[in-house]
Amino acid sequence: MARFFMYLLPLLLISAGCSTDEAGSLQLQPPIPMVTAMDQQLKVIQGSYCWQAFGKGECADTAAPPALVKGHMPLEASPGSAVNISFHYEPDTMEVRLWEDDDTIPVTLDQGKTFVLPEQPGYYIYSIHGQWPEGDASYAFAVRVID
Repeated sequence: MARFFMYLLPLLLISAGCSTDEAGSLQLQPPIPMVTAMDQQLKVIQGSYCWQAFGKGECADTAAPPALVKGHMPLEASPGSAVNISFHYEPDTMEVRLWEDDDTIPVTLDQGKTFVLPEQPGYYIYSIHGQWPEGDASYAFAVRVID
C-alpha cells in the first residue's frame, strides 16, 4: 500500500500545477476568462502572466491594456448592463480595473465576478488580474456603451 502512495504522490503534485481547458486537456498557461454582457461574449486579450506547471515556468510581458485592445472591435452594450466574468479554473483572487487615460480605477465586483457598466455612453477599457497557486495573469477587454 505504501508503494502505491509513493507512485501516486508525484502524479498528484504534478497535476496540481496545471490548469485544463474546456476539453479537459492540461495547459501550461493561465486560463482565459469568458466575459459576457447582454448575452454576448466579449473579446478578451491575454496580457502579462507568469505561470508554473509540470516543473516548468513561463512569464510573458505585454503592453498595457489600452494598447492590447487597440484594433479590436469592442462589444456594444447598453448603459448599466451587467458584465459577468468566469473561468473554467477559477482564480484564488481576481481584481478588475477600469482604465481612464493612464490611470486605473478599481471596479467593485458583485458576488466576486459581476459588475455593471457605466451609465454614461463611451468607450471603456477594463483589465482583469487573477492569481492562482500556479501564478498570475492579466487580461484586457473593451466595451462601447451606447444609448
